[in-house]
Amino acid sequence: MVLTKKELGNLIKAAREIKSKQIGKRYTQKLLANDIGKSQSYIGDIESGRTYPSFVILNAIAKACGIPMGFFETDEKINENIDKFVTLQLQNLEKEEVYKIREAIKNDPSAKINHVYDYLHENQDNPYITPQQIVKHMLMQKSIMDFCKLDETRMMDEDFQDFSEEVLRQIELISYKYKK
Repeated sequence: MVLTKKELGNLIKAAREIKSKQIGKRYTQKLLANDIGKSQSYIGDIESGRTYPSFVILNAIAKACGIPMGFFETDEKINENIDKFVTLQLQNLEKEEVYKIREAIKNDPSAKINHVYDYLHENQDNPYITPQQIVKHMLMQKSIMDFCKLDETRMMDEDFQDFSEEVLRQIELISYKYKK
């Protein structure tokens, strides 16, 4: 079971309530935001279910509230979801390779939980990942967007789809050079 944005937001509210009881005063969104170096509106967006935080931010929230990460979802379940995400996209990996990729994802501040959860939800009944899905996911990464000097906030889903299809056409054209 993957946590929805709303469920995770409610758990973060509950974590703040636990912290409030520990410190004997109200632990507000603003206090939490200050403790983790983010804005109050960002915490509000997470708690209202408008966005997912990165794994790094979720871990910082857990530490600030004095609770284990397992409060949100057990480490075992998080690892299981990330491993499934990795193996759906990259077949024939050794366990050690999957572990290294998982740890890199968990420690990457730009790796949002929803990248993993949304992908798993979309592909729960279809283990076959199309080249279009792989390229689209790759193109949506911040490093690629920066490299291409694109603003992902201005791109619609159809733009990403068109972009990924064009990249696949270019790859297909280039591949003729390397076919033997």
